[in-house]
Amino acid sequence: MRFYAKYLIVGIVSGILCICSNMIRNDSVNASQIIFYSALGLVDWFPAYMEQATQFFIPFLLFQILFGTYIYRHFCSAGIYFFSRKKNRESWFIREAGKLYLFVFIYICLFLLSGIISTMAVCHVHYDNTALIITVYYLLIYSMFLFAFTLMINIIAIIAGSRIGFIIAASIEILGMGFFLMLGKIITTESDIAGKYIWMLKINPAAHLVFGLHSSKIKSLNKLINLKNINFDLNESVIYFFTLSIIMIFIGIFVVKKREFIINNRETG
Repeated sequence: MRFYAKYLIVGIVSGILCICSNMIRNDSVNASQIIFYSALGLVDWFPAYMEQATQFFIPFLLFQILFGTYIYRHFCSAGIYFFSRKKNRESWFIREAGKLYLFVFIYICLFLLSGIISTMAVCHVHYDNTALIITVYYLLIYSMFLFAFTLMINIIAIIAGSRIGFIIAASIEILGMGFFLMLGKIITTESDIAGKYIWMLKINPAAHLVFGLHSSKIKSLNKLINLKNINFDLNESVIYFFTLSIIMIFIGIFVVKKREFIINNRETG
């Protein structure tokens, strides 16, 4: 774990570059607004927002590159000897997945915290009651999103190699975001997107990351995030990524249980 701990500094640097650099133009800002902005709150379903979406998406792709072999590395380095001592491969995988989630959660926290602290150095940050609520939702949704897709990379890597794992996972994320950013061009009536075509948002993992599309039964939070007046509760996104994470864990357990270990190193042949 110590080897991977050093990569967490990427979260700190990314938070400063992504959050503080965009807040520096303000004299004062609410803490809840900083978190809302960090959660793609002002990104709309048009191509013009591609630069802003990309800026906040790159730190998560970097994490996936760095930790995309966190579990798979055992298949490359430790070999049969490592697994010969593991009587219960399922419990081993669950423990490793738990460690991976811990890294994810710390990375997300450092990203957010470094962005807020650095913003405090350049402008006045007001703490408001909504900040705590939106922070909890941000940590839940973004940590489970990043965990699910990073775990997906590791699982696919066990089967086909880490390059294939990253390409598949990143393709799903990029295509999802690309489709979201084109939605306003495809469906020109916004009321249709919020109405009969809302299912296009709810099946798209990228759309679940855009807090500006969401709603909440908490009045103060709903006032902040519900810019589109859409019935798309944040709790739906929590359930969405929680379900995806559980599915990935079960798939990983199945693969680890059935897969033959270290017949060949797929990274070097």
